[in-house]
Amino acid sequence: AIPWEHHGDIKQLLQGMREQQLPVIALETVQDQRTLHTFQFPAVGTGCALLVGNERHGLEPDVLGLCTHIVCIPCFGVKNSLNVGSAFSIAAYEVVRQWNCG
Repeated sequence: AIPWEHHGDIKQLLQGMREQQLPVIALETVQDQRTLHTFQFPAVGTGCALLVGNERHGLEPDVLGLCTHIVCIPCFGVKNSLNVGSAFSIAAYEVVRQWNCG
């Protein structure tokens, strides 16, 4: 099982992660960000948090400002984003791929 928690205040949670020096990587469709496949995730054993936003509105700028890094998943065609579950799955796969091939 993967441990998870629900928090009512995302900004307070992100501040706590920053204080613990836990990298927070946001997945967002923001221009001029590194792409998922070129981003080097933290080394295995150090941990990190993947943050995904609302499918329609994404993450708010002040929340993005509290993240350690912002990465995007490149999309081709008319759509510029993916379903949030699909985006998280792709990102989690890339983290594990880097940890196993690293």
